[in-house]
Amino acid sequence: GRHNNTMRAALLLALAALPPARASAATCHTYTPAERADATLMCASAVDYEFSVPAGFHPDEAARALVGGDDAAESARLHASLDATCKAALKKLACLSTHATCGATSAQPCQSTCDAVSSVCPAHVLTDLGVTCSADATTCVS
Repeated sequence: GRHNNTMRAALLLALAALPPARASAATCHTYTPAERADATLMCASAVDYEFSVPAGFHPDEAARALVGGDDAAESARLHASLDATCKAALKKLACLSTHATCGATSAQPCQSTCDAVSSVCPAHVLTDLGVTCSADATTCVS
């Protein structure tokens, strides 16, 4: 439906805003205890590995855009129907899919993370998010 398209458009816009992948442009970061305590950072408590931060762009913003979409009212309606367990699984998936490990240009969550969302959320949630998980344990993030 329309929501699927707006969410995908928001993600594509977020990705389009990324600078060209140059190793020098990205820095690596690990969330600090202070950041983990900061409620405005959605991913600080979900991402416990060193991740790549492209110049001028924070992956936490991409994760929030992925979960929130670009239509606040529609997003609020969607989220009102999801329970806390589903929201937590969804948040983790969004965070893992936007926080590439240090030196990598893209992140693919491990299949177990997608399975976790599928097991606690309505079927459309994973489809709406448009995230693909990977079964390759050497490259996926969890």
